[in-house]
Amino acid sequence: MNGFARRLSGSARKPQPPLASARTAAVALVIAVLSIPYLIALKSPLRLTPDAVVYLSLARGIAIDKPFRPAGELKPGPRGYPHLLALLDRAGLGVPWAFVALNLLFLAVGLTSVYLLLRSSFAFDRATTLLACGSTLLVHDVIGDAAIPLSDVTFFGLAMLCLLLLERSTQMRGLAATSMILGAAALAAAAFAIRTIGIALWPAVIFVVFSRPGIAQRLRDSARGQRITAASAAAAIALAVGAVAVIGIMHSGYVRIFDTQEASSGSVFEQAKAKLRVVGELATNIPGSSRYVPDAAHPLYYVAGALLIAVIIVGSIHRRRLGLVEVYTASTVLALLAFPGNLSRLWIPIVPMLIAYVIVAARVLGRRRLVRIGLSIYFVVFAVAGVAALADSVRLSLSGPRFADRWTDVPSLRAAYKVAFGEATPASVGAIDHDALRVLRYYEPRASRNNALPLR
Repeated sequence: MNGFARRLSGSARKPQPPLASARTAAVALVIAVLSIPYLIALKSPLRLTPDAVVYLSLARGIAIDKPFRPAGELKPGPRGYPHLLALLDRAGLGVPWAFVALNLLFLAVGLTSVYLLLRSSFAFDRATTLLACGSTLLVHDVIGDAAIPLSDVTFFGLAMLCLLLLERSTQMRGLAATSMILGAAALAAAAFAIRTIGIALWPAVIFVVFSRPGIAQRLRDSARGQRITAASAAAAIALAVGAVAVIGIMHSGYVRIFDTQEASSGSVFEQAKAKLRVVGELATNIPGSSRYVPDAAHPLYYVAGALLIAVIIVGSIHRRRLGLVEVYTASTVLALLAFPGNLSRLWIPIVPMLIAYVIVAARVLGRRRLVRIGLSIYFVVFAVAGVAALADSVRLSLSGPRFADRWTDVPSLRAAYKVAFGEATPASVGAIDHDALRVLRYYEPRASRNNALPLR
């Protein structure tokens, strides 16, 4: 255990190539093992959440050219992800395993991009970079969302690939660099069409463009003696980006969420406390909704969140660099702090960056024996929680007839599963989520397709 933390802290001597290769192979093997539960999720029944029901209902409406109008206040934003699902539907792949496969494809793209990005931007060795990727696979939100028709993992893949192209463009000149930046801009636009938080990618694109040696020098030359013009140009760019964000939000349905949140939210302190709790869930790798967490332990989430923030600050200060990763991370954090939703899964787009900062901080803090032991214990607890989440995912995938009871505690959603699977009649289960029932009858092969209800 101490040896593991010592390697992270950098206190051990630089390993010889054979040892380094062995470490890399060992971590790669662990990642291969961690990938198995993700693949087993291809056999899972369709896992529905309120957002997933709306996404799939929208996709079905797009596929048959009949609009679907979700009921209730919660409405997913941009329609890019439902259009991807509709493409699968029209291609004859409107089945649960195809939805999971789509997520796994983007997850693989995202992690490959993360590997290359961290190798270059953070100068990690292969084993450490693979460790960061493997840690991402152990995050409970990544595990959960990869098996659900949600847009988070798709956005993650697009965002990480966008950042990789931007990073590669800084090492190129001329047409090659321009092509990379244009490709990244196209990916940023696609990511924004998937999730509104994709607006956080545009500051990174703009940063890379204006950081080009030739452009930066021209800007410095033109700004000399013309501060008002330079400030006006910067303000115009900021207003343009802000206008795009506002237009995207206005068309996303998130306005209702902001209105509802404003009417029901408490003080700024209470909102900050809720955000800190979310960070605590990321730090502990245990969701606050877990039945295994007693109410008396919930205050520990705030402590864990504060500690994680402190460690990340240490890592960012020690890194002493304002680059592409920092701009993207800061932009995303600001967007998340402004957004009224308090869900840890919304932080998936920057999870690898947070892990990278923790690794950098561990190299500094781990020089003290006591801290090194504490870090080792934390890494083990984090990994155990992730393995438990993977095991639970496998249990769900292979649960068969007991899936409905194991998957959800929402009575109306559980009732929809039982009726769809032919385990009960509508009259015997009480209130039913009819939108979920329609989705199950459309997309779940295990569901009865008799008397399928039409879209409203």
